[in-house]
Amino acid sequence: MFENFSWKAGTSFPVKAETAAKTIRDLQKTLGKDSVTAKELLDDSRDANAPLHSCFEWNNDIAAEKYRLSQASYLIRSLEVRYIGDTTPRTVRAYLSVTPSPSRQQGEFVGIDVILSKENYRKQVLSNALIELRAFQRKYSTQEELLGVFKAIDAFADTLQ
Repeated sequence: MFENFSWKAGTSFPVKAETAAKTIRDLQKTLGKDSVTAKELLDDSRDANAPLHSCFEWNNDIAAEKYRLSQASYLIRSLEVRYIGDTTPRTVRAYLSVTPSPSRQQGEFVGIDVILSKENYRKQVLSNALIELRAFQRKYSTQEELLGVFKAIDAFADTLQ
């Protein structure tokens, strides 16, 4: 049984996670299906009195700029390069997000060639990989078929410590 909804670490919304979960479940019932799309949830939240209305940016000027920033990030993340290292050549992302200095709160995109040549960036990338692997582990922890993968993730975590 599933209970006690919470927001994923690092996220922030102006409503309780329980409210969001109930709203989504109610919308599914209203729609008469087991799923919900992002558009359906957005449309359901347009009314100022809707429970999740405050979770969205309704000022079109601000929303448009945020969308363009999202597009720019998507463009950078979409670039790939053929990497020829010590092993078989493969295609990898050309840019990854790293934090250039401790004083910077937000990551910046750095070319994979620079990341591979600077130990501090390489360590950040490996640390970020572990964060993503742990998120994968949490997301699929109910799937017993993945136990071997989870053990490999734990072993990888041990090598980083």
